[in-house]
Amino acid sequence: MSKKMQKEDNLFKPSVLNVQSNYLDEQCITVDENDNPLRPESKRFCHSAETLTLHRAFSVFLFTKNREMIVQKRAAQKMTFPSVWTNACCSHPLWNEHEMCTDNNNIGIRRAAKRKLCHELGIDSDYVDIDQMKIIGRFLYKAMSDENWGEYEIDYVIVIRDFDPRQIDLNLEEVEAIAFISSMEELNEILKNTEEKFSPWFHLFVEENFLQDWWRDLDRLDELSDSQTIYHLN
Repeated sequence: MSKKMQKEDNLFKPSVLNVQSNYLDEQCITVDENDNPLRPESKRFCHSAETLTLHRAFSVFLFTKNREMIVQKRAAQKMTFPSVWTNACCSHPLWNEHEMCTDNNNIGIRRAAKRKLCHELGIDSDYVDIDQMKIIGRFLYKAMSDENWGEYEIDYVIVIRDFDPRQIDLNLEEVEAIAFISSMEELNEILKNTEEKFSPWFHLFVEENFLQDWWRDLDRLDELSDSQTIYHLN
């Protein structure tokens, strides 16, 4: 084993080594600040503090027919932001023809989101209809999880309405728990009073009033969608 590999392995907690290290060779789509693809790089490379590299990601927000928002608590063995609450599903499209396509419908991003909804939340692939995924916009942010790992992403936000939570069968290697939040007012109270941690990107969506707008206007998401702008959150 190379010295470089030994050094990287030493960054892991034992629980991370057992599960999440399996995914560190996945090839992310590195991009410039205009979201132009540059080259494939491993998940390890993109998220390591020493080589933190801008790459594509997505964040899925699930809302039930009662307009409740579903949030997840990331599993304790996650490489970045373990045991942190966030939106229903967060991950990355991969450097392959199936998920790189960013035509007017962003079909590649939606295919990647379907893959991870099935993987993390255990949703049957037949239930996940990519035509029901509304891509709202792109958001650039950077956040460190600890001294070793971080996120540096252009994040495609996807909203799915009228979701049936009975379809969820959690993959406990990825998600520790889910919860339902009934309104923006309830969420603000939770963020104000809870000792639980929420992800930095989730906080940014709240602080910049994006989430409030999406939640309020679930019935007219097409009007909110902005495919041209890349919003810099921090």
